Formats: sequence, structure tokens, C-alpha cells
Amino acid sequence: MSFNSSAKKIGAVFCAAVMLMVVAQSVVSNENQKPIAIAGNDVFVDIGVTVGFDGRQSYDPDDLTFANSSEEPRPLNFTWNFQDGMVYGAQSIHAFETAGVYLVILMVRDYVGAAGFDALTVTVRNTPPVAIAEVNETAYEDEILVFNGTKSTDNYTDMPSLEYYWDFGDGISANGSVVNHTYARSGTYISTLKVVDGDGAMDINFTKINVTNLPPVGGKQLNKTVLEDHIVSFSPAVFDTISDQPLLKYQWNFGDGTATEGRIVEHIYTKSGTYEASLTVTDDNGAQCSDTFFVFVENFDPQVEIKNITETIYEGGTYVFESVGNDSSGDYPLLNYTNDNNRFGWRTTNLWEDDWTGNISCQIVDDDGSISEASETITVENTDPEVSVVDAYLIADITLRAAGEKWHDVDLYLNESGTPRKTLDVYREPGDPKEQEDTEENVKFTLAEEWQVSVHYTPLDDPINGQINGATPVWILLEFDNGANRKIPHTFNVQDPANWTWNLSLNKYFFLPIDDPECNATGGNPTMHFEYWVFDAGKDDETVTWDFGEATMTQSFGAATFPTEIVSTIDYTPTNLSNIIITAVDDDGGSGTDYLYFTDNILDNIAPKAYASGDTEGTEDSTAYFSGSGTDSVSDVGNLNYNWRFGEGSTASGASAQHIYENEGTYMVILEVTDGTDSTFDAYFIDISNTAPVAVPDIENSMVFEDDIVRFNGSLSSDTPSDMDSLLYSWSFSGLANRPEIVVEHTYSFAGSYDVDLTVLDDNGAFGTDTITIDVENVVPSAKVVDNLTVNEDQTAFLSCEGIDTISDRPLLDYNWTFGTSYNVTIVNQTVTTTVVVVNGTNVTRTNITYNNETYSVTPYGLGWNPTFIYNQSGEYYPEVNVTDDDGDYSLVSGNITVVNVPPVAFAGNDMKVFAGITNISFNAIGIDTYSDIDSLRYYWDFGNGNYSDLQNAVYAYTKDGNYTVNLTVTDNDGAIANHSINVTVRIDSDGDGMPDVWEIMHGLNHLDPTGENGANGDPDDDFLVNLQEYYYGLHPKDDDTDDDGILDGIEDFNRNGIVDDWETDPLNHDTDDDGLNDGLEIGLVVAQGGDTAGFWFGDVDPDNT
Repeated sequence: MSFNSSAKKIGAVFCAAVMLMVVAQSVVSNENQKPIAIAGNDVFVDIGVTVGFDGRQSYDPDDLTFANSSEEPRPLNFTWNFQDGMVYGAQSIHAFETAGVYLVILMVRDYVGAAGFDALTVTVRNTPPVAIAEVNETAYEDEILVFNGTKSTDNYTDMPSLEYYWDFGDGISANGSVVNHTYARSGTYISTLKVVDGDGAMDINFTKINVTNLPPVGGKQLNKTVLEDHIVSFSPAVFDTISDQPLLKYQWNFGDGTATEGRIVEHIYTKSGTYEASLTVTDDNGAQCSDTFFVFVENFDPQVEIKNITETIYEGGTYVFESVGNDSSGDYPLLNYTNDNNRFGWRTTNLWEDDWTGNISCQIVDDDGSISEASETITVENTDPEVSVVDAYLIADITLRAAGEKWHDVDLYLNESGTPRKTLDVYREPGDPKEQEDTEENVKFTLAEEWQVSVHYTPLDDPINGQINGATPVWILLEFDNGANRKIPHTFNVQDPANWTWNLSLNKYFFLPIDDPECNATGGNPTMHFEYWVFDAGKDDETVTWDFGEATMTQSFGAATFPTEIVSTIDYTPTNLSNIIITAVDDDGGSGTDYLYFTDNILDNIAPKAYASGDTEGTEDSTAYFSGSGTDSVSDVGNLNYNWRFGEGSTASGASAQHIYENEGTYMVILEVTDGTDSTFDAYFIDISNTAPVAVPDIENSMVFEDDIVRFNGSLSSDTPSDMDSLLYSWSFSGLANRPEIVVEHTYSFAGSYDVDLTVLDDNGAFGTDTITIDVENVVPSAKVVDNLTVNEDQTAFLSCEGIDTISDRPLLDYNWTFGTSYNVTIVNQTVTTTVVVVNGTNVTRTNITYNNETYSVTPYGLGWNPTFIYNQSGEYYPEVNVTDDDGDYSLVSGNITVVNVPPVAFAGNDMKVFAGITNISFNAIGIDTYSDIDSLRYYWDFGNGNYSDLQNAVYAYTKDGNYTVNLTVTDNDGAIANHSINVTVRIDSDGDGMPDVWEIMHGLNHLDPTGENGANGDPDDDFLVNLQEYYYGLHPKDDDTDDDGILDGIEDFNRNGIVDDWETDPLNHDTDDDGLNDGLEIGLVVAQGGDTAGFWFGDVDPDNT
């Protein structure tokens, strides 16, 4: 009760006194009846909900008694006590902000303050919300799902304050009544909606959402056309969900035995043909799309040009020509070169017979039959002829004749430059001197040598004749083949021993004039005989002209042989001997000259004769052997030198020589024999043939697995040394790909047995081929599971496995998961009968099985490298994945996942107040947990007074006043607990009279008796205030003057409204205006002043105003 002092007018005191007298008179004169209060029915309401209270059914019996009187009914005063506040008026509204049980008291007072009471019980509780989630239960990956909680319900006052908490089961949460969410990965998700009202009450709703994987689509590839050795790019248009798109795995099979992975790839086909290629795209759940298409690889037309032409080419020489082909790397080594001299290979030789200007050509054909040709204009230069006089001589009979003294002999010794040639012997006998001679016919007198004659006379061993001083004349007679004669005399005498030897040079007698008067020369000059050689490296017509000084002679020769080797003679009888010039001119104007100079009728020199022999055939890089010989005049024969030309620029010296030819072809071997002054030549041909290479393929790898880089080595292949560095290598991998080079690397994308052909080609187009077989082993896949994951119960676990395999196999790996757990499935009364169906014209029996309450253990499984799974119980789990490649090899690996229990959430309700009798109170527990645990939660109530309950919804009645802490414990099946406590304030009103037992007992009232002096309407202290008013106003029901100021409590609060009005004093304060004067004293003075107490004045006459 609130009593507040304010300034009061003194008239109010008089009014109070008057009213007091009126009341006293009324009490004495008539028995006033108390009003009848009618509060209404008990109410159940939510916290904070405004409740309407209507006491208008209350009435005053006094008004009914005097209904026939002329007085108007007097209004009643209504006071509502809600235990947490009071309100005045017949009608009232009130909202209880604290849960509990409230005894609401309606007090109805009449005009004199008589009161009537009624009570009703208001049970205040918070109604928890009902969570209702609306969402599609099936969806595709990345589909936008609308999660709608607006259908959730609660009382109308709580609805605006509801809070919505979404857990989507994938580790993501959101707030709001309507939210959107997408699931990136397929699987089953438990979506949870928790709705909480403003008082903390909550509800939860679960929705299982099945998210289906969308397989990738697209990947359609158009057929492609590309040239050999050209890069072809592949870029597919494949579509999948946003989340799956970056996870797609692409496997390309190019149809040539190779494969790779990646979205955008490039490839080079080295061999023309049609290839069936394919693309397979796999998403993280193992779903695939694929396409097969064709790649048409067209041949790259070859190109050729002729290079490395010697700047100057001469007839008779063998020259190397190189043709450079250009083609794809796979075709290049296999190009077939055909040259216009019917030789093959990119390097060829040609021996030119004659000078020439024209085109040389080369044709190449690749392995697809495409042809290319090239030509080059060249000029073959003429080679000047060589003319050499190899013999010059005279033919004569030489005779030694003797006369005179008989019985003596004469010997003639004929020497050629000191070399004995002939001996003539004459023995003088009686008879004609002509019969005393010795002749050597047809003696060949070489003009390049000095012919010496020594005639010896030896009389001492002869018989003595009668003419001791007789002489022996002798003659040397030369009779040349043309009839010219020379007679050279000499006389020997026995008596002249110093003259017994006659020495002379015949050369001075050969040609006129002869510087010897005794010589008898007839018939002119002898005929000179010449043998000459003309050598021309080309096949040319030759014209040989002899200039004898006084005449010329010409001989012509057709080009009968190659090379031109002319051996010819010419005879000439000079009138006057002079030097001779011999000129050979070929049909191209080239010329060669030889000169003959005479000194004392002796030629200065004649050329030797050359004779070459040796090997006429051989092979590249083998040694060819050559032998040369020569003849010459006597004086030069020991001074000959031998020089060799082998036809390709190489030379050697010596009578014997050897040479190695690096290139196949026909070569002219020329031998030059020289005596230091003149030379002659002889030539012949040697054919050098090519040796085909031997192919020896080798593998450097000891074992080969898919996608290994395999090194193939052809370095063990062999050929002649000169060809080794220029060999071309072509590796054919099962006919699908060609690779050049001696060492190549190749990758096999798929296991199997493969043939590898190595073809080795040399510069002349010869080749060798060999085949090896390689076994490619499959690489057994392995895998690594993303380990040590931690998830909550019923949260969808995102598992992941990284498959480890070759590039080719990795995109096609199959992943089969078990999750380390199983569950039971009971099939109830499911029966399917046996049927016969027709499949492709054949009856096939299908027997169906009848199940009747049978329980089976089911092991869940998953596919793909990113599966999902829900573990509904905490613990350690070991999921396993079997990773299998396209060859059927597999690896089984496991991981570890920790599933964490989610502890429950407990909500015991709201704090409560119990202002009523011993009443059953409902305690409704709310336990929040995961989908799998929520139905197994256990509840325990501790009511704060030693009593408890294990029911979720318990009922309990407190029998004693007090402030109790009530604790709710919620326990899940893993033993995790949650607690929530509320405070319960209990004020017991056992008799329901609106006054708590404690107050009644404290003030001497019987708390079990709601009637009479102990009841609400009792007034045991006769202070005009009933017990319930005393309780409301904080007064003592058995003390009529609670503040001891001498004024009854009911008089001080005259209108019994519990408020100190302007004209009232405070029944709880003896000095209402705090002026130091007792309220009763001040009231007494006022009364005295109004009557017979005017002479007495003490202090302030207004007890309510200082």
C-alpha cells in the first residue's frame, strides 16, 4: 500500500470528521450488507498475454433491498489484486509477465467501504512454439531450395518474436523464417529447424533431404581433320552443376594407343589415317558422359630440294649430290628418294662422262604415296685432254762388216744410253768382205736415248797372217726401214794398239746433215716412228696435230670409249730435223700439248707408259687396293713416279695404293706415271656398292608400366662407319605412330603387349628392319583417403578419396565405398510371386521372394571419389574405398572419421510464481538434440526440495512457501547432459481466501479457515478494514490502529482504497505530514476548533499538511 503526503486543505479534516460521524450514525442506525464480488472463471493464459477481467456481475445487496426506494443505487468500487499488481475498476486487463499460478482477488466495496471478495485462479504458462519446416525433400546438386519456417506456430503474442535457426546438415547454418540454400554434393542431409520464442521456449523440426547427383552432359566433339605432325586441340563443352564443374575429370583416348587427362588438351598425330577417339567425363560421384568421334589425319605432302652441289663439276669425276626432303617427323625417315641416274637415297653419286648443262632431278615418295620432285640446273665442265709421246724411234738394220787382214775378229757392242742392246761379231776369213759381216735386223733406235757403239779389234789372239802390218777396215752399215743408208768406216791395224777400240755415237748419223765426211749417207733422212697416248677424262672426240716445223700432220679420233684413251702412232720422214709440237684438241676445244726437242739428234724426253690395275668393285668403307706400273726409256725407267686419283677428289702416290670410299657409286681411278718431265695416264672404273644397315632396337627400361616414359634406343644398329652418322631412324609403334631419331621416348597409356618396329635407313635408301615386343604392365591404383575428419552426429560427412594412378587411368577409376557401419532393415510381409517373362523369344523364370518380418543387416555403400554419408551415432569409424582401374586391378584403403556426439539442449521453461493453494504445477521439459538422439533423450527434474521426477512432462505440487530452484537435466544416449534451471516462487494460500498462509499465521489468523473472523471478510480488530484489505494494505488484521496515532485504520483510509487521498491520513504513519504532531492529535484539535475547543491550539491543525 502506498501512502504519500501532499498539501491538504484544512477543510478536508473537517470533512473527514463529518464523514466519521455519518458512518458511526449509519452503523448504529442500520446494518449495512457487504457487496457480493463475482470475479469470473479460472483462466489459463500465456506469459505476457493480456487477460480481461470483468467484475460487473458483482452487486450490492443493499441496493437490492431498497430497490423500491427513490434513491439511486450507489456505485461500487472494484479493486483487482493480481498478486503482481492492483488495478481499479469493474473491468480490467492484465498481462502476467511471469509464469505461475496466480490467485486473482476481486474486492468490491460499497459507498461506506464494506467489501466483498471473490477469487479466480490464473495459470500463466509459456506455450512453446511448434516448428514447421517446409522444403522440397528431393533436390539436385546446386538446386536452390527454399526453407520456409513461416508455418511454425505459437501464441499470437510470441509470433512476432519467434527466431528461426536452420542447420542444413552440411555444416552450414542460417537464420531467418525463410532462407535459401543449395547442396553442393549429392547425398542425404538432415535439415533442422529450431524455432525459439521470446521466452526461450523452443521446438525443433527435422527434414530429410535427398540430393541427387546430376551427371555431366555434353562433351560432343565434332570430327576433326588435321595434318600429320600438326597440333590438334580438343576443348569440350561439358556442363555440370556449379559445384561439380571444377571437379570433373576428363579422359581422352586419341585412338593411337595414347591417352591423357585434362579439359583442354593437345595432341600430335605422327601418322596419317583415321583414328577413332573418345572423351569420357566423370564427376565426383562416378557419373559419366562420353562421346566418340573421328580424327582424320591427312598426309603432309613432302617437299624436296637438291643441295650441296659442288661448285665446279668436271667430266670424268664422281660427285655427291644431296637431296633434302621435308615431311612430317614420322614420314621423314621413310621418304623414298629416286634420282634420275636410277640411284636411290637422299645422298647419291654420279659419274659424268662428258661435259653437259642440264637438270638433275630427284623424286621423293612418302609412305602414303605422295610425290614431290625437285630439279637443279648444273654445268659439267670439260676436261682438257692429255697428249703424251710415249715412244719415238727409228727402225734400221745394223751391220758390222770387216775386210783386209785375215784371221782377225772384230766385235761390235751396241748400247742404249749405256745399256747393252746388241752384239755383232765378225771373223775375217778369206773371201769377199760382204760375206764377212754380221747384221742385226730391225733394231729399234729410241730417239730419246743415246745409242753408243763400241767396236773392239782383238788381233793378239788371232793366228798370225803373213801381213804383219796389214790393216783391217770395218764398216758400220745402217739401213733404215725407208731405204736411207749410212755407211760409217773405220780401220784397225795390228801395229796401232791404241786404236784397237772404236767408240762412236750413232745418233749423229741419224739425220742429215752429218758432221762426218767419211760417212757415206744415202737415201735421205730415215722415217721417224712415234707412239703417242691421248687421255681425256671425258668421252670426247679428239684431233691430234703434229707440227714438225716443216710440215704438219693431223689425226682425228671419235669418242669411242669412256674415258677417252687413244693409243696411236704416226710416222714422219723429215727433210730437215726440227723440234716437234703435238697438240690434242677435244670436241669441246680443250687441248693438251706435248713438245719434242732434239739435241744432237737426241730427244730430250719421251713420256712413260702407265698401266693401272686393282680392285674393280668394293663396298663403302672397305679398303680397295690398286697397283700401278710404268715403262719408259732406259734412262728414265728408274725415275718413275706414280700418282693416283680416285675419282672423288682423293689422291695417293706410289706404285701400290689403297683407298676407302665412303659413298657408293662408280669411280674413275686414274693413274698418272711421270718421269719428272712427262706423264701419261691410265684409268679404269671401280664400282662401290652400299651396305644396308642392320637395325637393332633396344629398350632401356627394365620394366614398363602404363604411362612410363619408355626409352627406345637404336644406337646398337650398325652400318658402315661413313653412314653411321647419317642414318635415319623410324620407330613404328604398332603402326599407329612413327617417331624419328635414334633414341625416342614413347608412352603407353594402356597395358598390353605391343610390337615396336625399328627401320634404319642409310643415305642410299637401303634399310634394315627389326621388331621387338614390349609388355606394358598395368599400374595398380592406390588411393589416399582424406583422413581424420571430424563431424557431428547426423551431420552429412563429406568423404573424399584421391585416386592415384597413371594419367590415362586416373579419370576412369571406379570408387566403391563402405562406411565402416551397417544398419538393420526389417521387411514386413512383402510377397512377390514367381512369374514367367519372355526375353528375346525365350521364357525366363523370375522367382520372387516372400519376406515376413525378416531383419537383414545392410551395409551402405557409396560411389565416386566424393561420397557423403550420415553417421547417426558417435564413435570412431573407418570407411574403406575400393579403387579399381580399367584393367580390374584395385587397392583397398581406409580412412578415419571421428563422429562427435552433439550434446542435448535443455529448456525447463520460465521462472514461475505460485500464489495459490497447493496446486499441481506442470513442468514441461523441452529437449533438443540430433535427429537420431532426440527420441532417446532421458529427463530428470529436481524440484529443489529433495523431490524429483524422471518424466519429460512432470506434475508437482509444492506444499510450502519458498523460493525453489528447479533444475532440468537432459541426457542423451552417449551420456552427454544439459541442464536448465528456473526459479519457482511459492506463496501458499491453503484456504483460498486470498491471504497467504504465512501472512495469516504471522498475524494470528487460521490459514485453513476461509470463513468468519479468519476469512477475507473478517474484521477481528473492528477497524472498518477486513482481513484481505489489511493484507493488501500491509496493515495488521488484529490491530485497529496499526500506526498508534489514535485513529482507526479504517478511518484513516476512509474509502478503503489503499491510497492516502488528499483528505486522508496514512494508517501506516502516525505523522502523515511529518510536522512532529501525531495525526490523532491534529484531528482532535480541528474538531475542538469547530466546537468548544477554540481556546486550545496546539501546533498545526492540518495533520496532512505541515
